[in-house]
This record gives sequence, C-alpha cells and structure tokens, in this order.
Amino acid sequence: MRWSDGEVTAYGDVGANQLKAEHQLRPAESPWSKASLATVGTFGGDGDRSDDVVVLWPDSHLTMNSDTTISSLERERTLVPGAWARIQKFRP
Repeated sequence: MRWSDGEVTAYGDVGANQLKAEHQLRPAESPWSKASLATVGTFGGDGDRSDDVVVLWPDSHLTMNSDTTISSLERERTLVPGAWARIQKFRP
C-alpha cells in the first residue's frame, strides 16, 4: 500500500476482515509520494511470481519492481524512459 506521505507498506498473512503483520518497504517522505499511478500483478513474464509492481512517475517514466517480497521492493528497472511523454498521440 502506498500512503500519501510516500510510505509503502505490505501486509503479510492477510485474514478475513483484518490486515496482519505490516511491513514497511519505503519510509515516509520517500519518492513514492510522487508516484502518479501504481499497480501490482504478474508482468515479468516468468510465471513463477505474481508480485511485480509497475509505477508511472510524474515525469512519465515507467518502472517495474520485479519479484517483490513482503520485506523487499528492490530490483527496480526502467521500462519506458520519461522521454516517451513527448511523443504525440497518433492522429489519423
């Protein structure tokens, strides 16, 4: 979960009607407070893990944190550099 102050947390052992065991992945005041959009899923193509995080940043670059765990949000790589925002929409 990304909080408005930039803190990023994950919850392990989620039960019915409750969130257990909060784990802080990024502290408050981290750059994540500026993330425009974030989503989770299986985007890496390896099929073994379903915990990739894709983030769109205000400068329009797109990153993916692959193979995240309950205690790690490492392995960030840029999928699309910020320059792609300057490409104009196709007009027929």
